[in-house]
Amino acid sequence: MTGTKSASGDIITDRSKQMERWAEHYQELYTRENTITNAAIGSIDPHPVMEELDVPPSVEELSKAIDSLTCGRAPGSDGIPPEVLKQSLPGCRAEHADRQSSNSDGSPRKQGLGQLQKRKTSTSKKSF
Repeated sequence: MTGTKSASGDIITDRSKQMERWAEHYQELYTRENTITNAAIGSIDPHPVMEELDVPPSVEELSKAIDSLTCGRAPGSDGIPPEVLKQSLPGCRAEHADRQSSNSDGSPRKQGLGQLQKRKTSTSKKSF
């Protein structure tokens, strides 16, 4: 650092004094008390409640979102790569259809967890 201004506007050239000034600056910046008045809160226009966001996504919406994923990309925050989601989509659709149907006596079907379909892998070893 070549020079830092003090709180009064003077140039500080001593390195240790500059570091003290930066510490002072950030201390002031992050320990400042914020006061929010009721008038300020009252002046904010409320947004309408969007109840349609409470509805879970449909199978069609999920299918469209998964189909639009690009393979070969990093996994999302859930850690699941796009390839796994795309591979499991047909099984998820079938599981959803099973859950929507009922037994012949009208009682709901037992709900189970969907299983990912395993890809067939070659048993021959490749040398690299």
